[in-house]
Amino acid sequence: RAPFDLVEADAELVQGFFTEYGGTPFVAYLFAEYMNMAVVSGIAVTMILDGWLIPGNPHVPGWVDPIVVIVKMMLFITFFIWVRATLPRLRYDQLMSLGWKILLPLATLNLLVTAIVVAT
Repeated sequence: RAPFDLVEADAELVQGFFTEYGGTPFVAYLFAEYMNMAVVSGIAVTMILDGWLIPGNPHVPGWVDPIVVIVKMMLFITFFIWVRATLPRLRYDQLMSLGWKILLPLATLNLLVTAIVVAT
């Protein structure tokens, strides 16, 4: 998925994996992708946004709780789709440059700092 799907083959230049799958496998792939978004949104709502609690702690009836969770999940899903649509698609050389020149040194620095903090 964008931005980390790389354009390498002729079939991918047209529409990516859309040209390789058809019918049931295509629907299963899309369903799994959006189900993953829903599950991650549910976990994020539970862990980050306090699940069914409304900010400000108002007293609401119990039937409002599922609606609050669904609204928060829809906000997360909208955010995921918005970020995915606005990120640029990286070329192979850009992705390798990102990995080797930025992410690997950051991971090494993280490892060293963690080792120093744990040792002291």
